[in-house]
Amino acid sequence: MTDKKTDDFFSEENEAKVGWAKFTKIGDTIKGILTDVSEKPAQGNFPAQKIYTLKTDNGMMNVGFSVNKPFVINAMKNASIGQIVGFKYDSDFQTDENKKKGMAPAKTIKVYLGEMDMTHAIADQPQDPDNAEVPFE
Repeated sequence: MTDKKTDDFFSEENEAKVGWAKFTKIGDTIKGILTDVSEKPAQGNFPAQKIYTLKTDNGMMNVGFSVNKPFVINAMKNASIGQIVGFKYDSDFQTDENKKKGMAPAKTIKVYLGEMDMTHAIADQPQDPDNAEVPFE
């Protein structure tokens, strides 16, 4: 049997949530600390995706890009876990072939790479208990 305190901890308001970023209009941006990079396999008509998880001011957010978007994927190869990164929906690009097929224009997403977030980088360093500093005596 669980007590009320434990039950309260496992309430919906304490549940960790990770949202998905959407770029719906030109100028949309997202910025945060890169915490994870993963891949999602193709499903149905949707191609495989590269997923970048960011710690933002609004919580954890996933940003997914088709593996068929080499500009974004290649630019992110220079990013490191713990680095501040950003994405901006910069413009639309419509090819004649896609226009004939009635397809929506492709979104041009720019990648921005900032500095390392030192609080994240320090927290992720392995600790050596034999060489740990004693904060007080």
